[in-house]
Amino acid sequence: MAGAGAAAATGPHVKLIVAQNSITVPRYGHQVYIDPGIWVASLGSALELDLQRPDYATPLTITQVVHLAGGGTQRIPWPASVIGTVPYGLKDFVNLTVRNSAGKVVGSSRLEFCPDSYDPERASPSSPATSPYPQECVGDPFPKSLVWGVARGWAVDPAEQTFHGMRLALGHYTVTENITPTYAQLLNISAADAAATVKMTVIKASAGGGLGAHAANRPPGQPKSRPLKSAPAVPALANP
Repeated sequence: MAGAGAAAATGPHVKLIVAQNSITVPRYGHQVYIDPGIWVASLGSALELDLQRPDYATPLTITQVVHLAGGGTQRIPWPASVIGTVPYGLKDFVNLTVRNSAGKVVGSSRLEFCPDSYDPERASPSSPATSPYPQECVGDPFPKSLVWGVARGWAVDPAEQTFHGMRLALGHYTVTENITPTYAQLLNISAADAAATVKMTVIKASAGGGLGAHAANRPPGQPKSRPLKSAPAVPALANP
């Protein structure tokens, strides 16, 4: 709790912002690929995370680096459980919920969040012109040091990183994203800033391409995939 209080005093103002209030989404087969255009913005200062370990026998640690207004930094340790063994991003950062026109929940998913997006966007006219952070979080178990971040006044869309599909009927829906309680506490995010909602209309897809269309329109006799051959036995190296 002391860390959360310190972040509240000097850290970034993290909130969900909506790019547009309503979206129209095509359905391929029975699948709808949902990106509601809800962005995680870091206002006031950067959201910066430092991942480190001295050797491969030691799990990665994660620390929030707060850039102070008067210069210097403050380091706030986070629980290592938010990143897992392989640092793809922050685990279960957002809960995405889909409700039909009657208000019934018809789909939900927990989304991972990689701050180092390949296409972050400026969130305000006064935002810096460029972001200093890398464009991927790295999805392998070998790094000893990583920096994840959303620049001051910039935002990242977690849903576009997952390409998540749901089976939905044609019609009208409400899509809500909520930052999960773990991160709301770590970043001192208010309930209002931790939630955002978009109206969604699902329509029949027109004939054409796209990943969803390609999967839905595969010829009936074409196999989905072929099994790979067994990998050869290799020695385990204690010190690669």
